Amino acid sequence: MQHPKWLLIPDRKHFFYFSCLFNFIVYWIIGVLIFYYRFPDLVVFGDFFITYKPAVSTFINNPSMLYFASDSETVRSLPFSIFYYIPFYQIPVPLEIQFFIGSLVQVAWTAGVCIILSKILDLKKIQEIQENAILVNKYIILSIYLLIPWQWIEYWIQSSDSITAFFLVLGIYLYLKDKKDWAFFSWSFGSSFKIFPLFLLLCIIYEKSITNIIRRCFFIILGLLPNIILFICIPNLLPSYIFQNINPIFLRSFATGSFTRDIIFIFSTSAVTTTIIVAAILLPFHILFILNEHKKALTIIDQFMIMFFVGMAILPEFYIGHNLVFLGIYILWLSTNNPNINNLIKLLPLFPVIVIIIWLIFPNLSIFYFLPLILVDISILTKNARGALIPLVPAEKGAAI
Repeated sequence: MQHPKWLLIPDRKHFFYFSCLFNFIVYWIIGVLIFYYRFPDLVVFGDFFITYKPAVSTFINNPSMLYFASDSETVRSLPFSIFYYIPFYQIPVPLEIQFFIGSLVQVAWTAGVCIILSKILDLKKIQEIQENAILVNKYIILSIYLLIPWQWIEYWIQSSDSITAFFLVLGIYLYLKDKKDWAFFSWSFGSSFKIFPLFLLLCIIYEKSITNIIRRCFFIILGLLPNIILFICIPNLLPSYIFQNINPIFLRSFATGSFTRDIIFIFSTSAVTTTIIVAAILLPFHILFILNEHKKALTIIDQFMIMFFVGMAILPEFYIGHNLVFLGIYILWLSTNNPNINNLIKLLPLFPVIVIIIWLIFPNLSIFYFLPLILVDISILTKNARGALIPLVPAEKGAAI
């Protein structure tokens, strides 16, 4: 595959060093420190101020009211996530210093994602499926992740997308290293911050042994245990968590990449009913006919990406800021190749990932995330019907399943 000239940077390692400096100086020093004092009225609209500050205060005083802590933006993640934010608001320094500390920790999470991505890209299993991929060089891949403008938004808003991305790619790394128990733990624990990693738990369908299935379920429960304990000890948390996540006010169409959410908005359908119907169609089809029946025609990264696309389509939760979670797995998909899937399909989500302003002009963008899933399905099924589906060597050896 002929790579675009803009990817053919002569000294890729130095470009990566430049990207690190750019990320820290432009996105954090200028985009957070200077931006805070220059535009304080804009900064206070970030999650650190309008979501987690009242949520922490409410949880400390009355935990059962966690999901009703704010009239504007309320917490919608699982309850254990609040324990991550509590320490920042307890530091005996002015609020703006608490904000800077929290933002600097977000930089550390981003660094952690890059370290794990680097380790994944160094694995032989990945390098074997990189030939003719859209992205190949590790330093270019990491540079793209660091330069993407969503990084600045994350440092400023201080949501938990980079944290979720960390546990998402950590689970992928552990799975590829055949430490599958801890991969399942990482995905279930990471779902405390954003729910999307739970869909990678669909990997359990590849387990043939009852003993292994029980082991995987144990580690899934272990990762979710802090939330289970909170739901049991504070009974009001579970119904209020469910209520906030199906709240019609929240499900308004604002910069959404979720197919279900767009359906809810366009046709004014019930959130619960629509989610159940979409899940009832997508989950059985992809589990039975794509991930299971044709797994040998998919790389392991293809399988992860399909699981994530299915999760994005079903949950009416994916919106503008969650691109940073998506990017962690998407950039790995771009860095691998499968002769059964046209690389042009992989480029469809790139537009909303890179061009941030498009979310403000045309906020219903689920087509860019849902269409690749449909096209992958069509490609696999039509090639199989023609007898043109190519079994991949790693899958035959068990490296991709």
